[in-house]
Amino acid sequence: MFKAQDFSQLVTLVLILLGMPAAAKAAASDVASRLFLRLAGYNLPLNDPRRAQMEALITQGRPLDAARIATADDNFYNITVRQIAAPLSNRAESPRVPLNDFIAMFIGVARDQRDARELLYGNFTYAGNYSDPGFREVCTSPECNYTLLTNNESVGLYMTHYRSIEGRNLARFLTRITPQRAGVTDAAGVLTSFAWASEHFSGGTNRRATEFTFREFLCTPIQDMADGTQSGFRIRRDVDRAPGGSAATYETVCKTCHAPMDAISGAWAHYNFDANEGYQVSTGIQPKYSQNSTVFPNGWVTRDNSWVNLFTENQNASIGWRGPLSGNGVSSFGRMVANSAGFSRCFAKRVFRRVCSKTPGEAEKTAIQTLQEKFEASNYNIRALAEEAAILPACVGN
Repeated sequence: MFKAQDFSQLVTLVLILLGMPAAAKAAASDVASRLFLRLAGYNLPLNDPRRAQMEALITQGRPLDAARIATADDNFYNITVRQIAAPLSNRAESPRVPLNDFIAMFIGVARDQRDARELLYGNFTYAGNYSDPGFREVCTSPECNYTLLTNNESVGLYMTHYRSIEGRNLARFLTRITPQRAGVTDAAGVLTSFAWASEHFSGGTNRRATEFTFREFLCTPIQDMADGTQSGFRIRRDVDRAPGGSAATYETVCKTCHAPMDAISGAWAHYNFDANEGYQVSTGIQPKYSQNSTVFPNGWVTRDNSWVNLFTENQNASIGWRGPLSGNGVSSFGRMVANSAGFSRCFAKRVFRRVCSKTPGEAEKTAIQTLQEKFEASNYNIRALAEEAAILPACVGN
């Protein structure tokens, strides 16, 4: 009986004897399919003329040019870039969240091939193009971007404008708006977006905003950055210096995070988000910075929006800080983070994870280093980074 395995071996032998033109074509077709799916987020139809174009480029040894055909598809932005951005926009890090201004800014910066570092310090946002004749949303003013809305399923805060353009071709539909928002004089890209504010300026004392900036844009949990060697001179009054009656606990546990974190938290001192009143920006210090001030009255009193980075020594030296390590306000803080080697390295990891559908490990360390270098050399171009990731042997295969 003629077995399937025998047939497969016979086909292989015939292809070898014929110089393997069919095998080469099949391989190019397979690579083209994988590149397109990884970058555009859907299967490339067999009869799509782009398939033949990509196959020809791959056969010529030009996979990067083939990848550029895939990223020219609108769904590279509508699907792939959105899925990179969405988990970063919410505290639960869920990719399944409604469209918001944070995600829209990511898509817009990638589509316009702008410097991705702008995402942490730029004075802009992206919204639906109100002059587009296809725009049918009731609201025709940018103020609608920040309207509060509740629904029957859950009570929460939503931006009605972004919900209304959900499902539209965002790659074509979004337009860049400057300044970012009336009343925000210290705009810092996604770090002062409505989505970020609702997640990280609500409740607490804005320490969470620092924690998640490092988590999302340096790929480093705050626990891994804890450093007990730093001075606690800027630890605020709401931190007990002897929790449970133990000064040792403060020195060995509390101080390790609070010393460097509180030194930065002044950057967010003008911001708040309230469930009833929404996004709030003041010229003075938000009252929550003085809450629980009797816990340790001699602690640091926040009087302005100055900050200083103490996450610079020991294990944190590997972040690769570049430029000023102190300043005033969120924009200068965001610029410091964006200019670090940790930012470009983290971006490379996140894009690799999404495009290649796997978390980079030790085996991909060299690949990530290569992507980081190319990302910086491309002036932090998100689209170019995705293209470079997709053609890596660790991603698309040999």
